[in-house]
Amino acid sequence: MFFVLNGVGLAIQYACLGLVTDVMGMSGRLWYSVANLIGIGLGTLFRFWSYRKWIWVPPEVHLARLRRGRHRKGRPEALGDAPQPPSEPAGIAQSQFAQSQFAQSQFAQSQFAQSQFAQSQSARHSRVG
Repeated sequence: MFFVLNGVGLAIQYACLGLVTDVMGMSGRLWYSVANLIGIGLGTLFRFWSYRKWIWVPPEVHLARLRRGRHRKGRPEALGDAPQPPSEPAGIAQSQFAQSQFAQSQFAQSQFAQSQFAQSQSARHSRVG
């Protein structure tokens, strides 16, 4: 999916170049550079939007999409199920997830720092003795 979206972004860039040089008939270094700059900008905006939408999806959103299924389009009444009320607001769940991720990264960093300190202490003692 990443390569497909990147290819579409590249096609947008080349479409801008083709539009200016072939369709509008403008030639020269200036027009080529302007078209290239606009194409790079539009391609980058497309890549940013599409990667956020389909590539860099938070795990809870990805799991919700998998549970929902494509055939139902997220409608619980499609299979006759009664709608379920959410257990907690989405903002609270996301903030709790972010806090747990932050705590895990802080713990990992402290463990790494402690191991580096222990290694430096053992290396210092081995040089002294």
